[in-house]
Amino acid sequence: MKSKDNLYTKLIKYSNLGVYPFHMPGHKRNIEKISFENPFKMDITEIDGFDNLHNPEGIIKQEMDKATEYYRTKRSYYLVNGSTSGNMSAISAVAGYGDKIIVARNSHKSIYNAIGLLRLKVEYIYPTHINEYGISGSYNIENIREVIENNRDAKAVVITSPTYEGIVSDIANISEIAHKYNIPLIVDSAHGAHFILSEKFPKTAIECGADVVIESLHKTLPSLTQTAILHYNSNIIDREKIEKYLSIYQTSSPSYVLMSSISNCINIMMNSRNEVEKYFENIDKLTARLNVLKNFKILSRKLDENKIYAFDVSKVVIISLNKNVTGKKLMDLLRESYDIEMEMAAGNYVVAMTSIFDTDAGMERLASAMEEIDRKLNINSDNDKNESENISRLETESRKSKIAGEATEVTGESRETTEKVADESADIGNIYAIKNTKICEIFEVEAFKKSGEKINTGIEKKISEKISDEFVYLYPPGIPLIVPGEVADAEMMDNIEKYKKLGYKVIAEK
Repeated sequence: MKSKDNLYTKLIKYSNLGVYPFHMPGHKRNIEKISFENPFKMDITEIDGFDNLHNPEGIIKQEMDKATEYYRTKRSYYLVNGSTSGNMSAISAVAGYGDKIIVARNSHKSIYNAIGLLRLKVEYIYPTHINEYGISGSYNIENIREVIENNRDAKAVVITSPTYEGIVSDIANISEIAHKYNIPLIVDSAHGAHFILSEKFPKTAIECGADVVIESLHKTLPSLTQTAILHYNSNIIDREKIEKYLSIYQTSSPSYVLMSSISNCINIMMNSRNEVEKYFENIDKLTARLNVLKNFKILSRKLDENKIYAFDVSKVVIISLNKNVTGKKLMDLLRESYDIEMEMAAGNYVVAMTSIFDTDAGMERLASAMEEIDRKLNINSDNDKNESENISRLETESRKSKIAGEATEVTGESRETTEKVADESADIGNIYAIKNTKICEIFEVEAFKKSGEKINTGIEKKISEKISDEFVYLYPPGIPLIVPGEVADAEMMDNIEKYKKLGYKVIAEK
């Protein structure tokens, strides 16, 4: 039976449930720490005295001047269409129709959208892969050097740092290599907007010499969803072109509510020393408690220093060492039994996004929940059979879902189903461990003209002679498993089938 609620009433009910958010946005709905007026009072248009985002001369220019000074850039631009608009603007400013760029294969879909619009030729950079945990690491510097030296006609290098899991690459070294050949470096740093807050975080990509850096303020900072910032700090990219494309990819009616949220966020950041110190006390306590669990491990640079250049401690990546507990199962358990909503789940891990607006009580709730789950898994865990029964019991004990007041019973699976899913997830790898063979240029017209059989994955995936003419994503985080022009081989199709059986959201689109 469908809910009688509309989106507005459902959101109001959800906000009153007491579910603790270890996910974006970074303000964590913590209204005790953040003061923000009723948005309807601030929802205006470009009236006299309030400037114009696309031609700032007054108050908006002053605000961006302040951001520029704070971030120590040549220019920092407010974005109200998210990092997506910044990524697309940066690429459009450096590459013309049919040009070539060097792109990290684990890029966000917005990067691929820009590539598709401009019909760009692409040379891929692949991240390293931490096989034991199924997580992608930093980019290999020598691999990047080789790709750049072999593609000196590339108009830009585009990479992602940090990743969804908080893994940071050696931006300073990559920047130096690219600039040697007068090639600009664009960094999608959507998940790194908070790095400037403390030296305990990795250095910002701007500090490391990148030409353009795009950050999502709303992901990890106290700003409304859809707010972001583009930092320009280049000697080789035309700034006017950046501004031109920002006006194209952003709405002609930019929200004053969102712009005021960016302004408020930067003011908070500039006066956040006490909050940052308290945050690190809390995150240290949390990770110390999680690090002693028997069935789980916390991602850190120490796990593989050869493949993790630097790590963002605000991302608490909890890796399951118990083959019966997939990332999806753990995420569901935390939601249904402990009123904790995580950011995302992958093969055998979950990601908790933390920020300076997390509360002491929230950190305590997550630590206590994981300790209890770990303790229950240790009971009668002499063999796999008992572990399967144990995880089924944990699921069955989950209380009824409270979202929107719907009484949906969350029940456990049978032992046979649990064991089957565990077997399928044991070697599923990682959504970013992309190893497809690119057999034709991305977005080559022929890849779209061909029609083929439908693969039985429930996503109407089409291939012709195993050449994909579509994107296939897991969402979040929106990084393609398959890109048009790549081989949709048997291994990849099997993995997609496993993802769906494990309950992950698989999306296919042109």
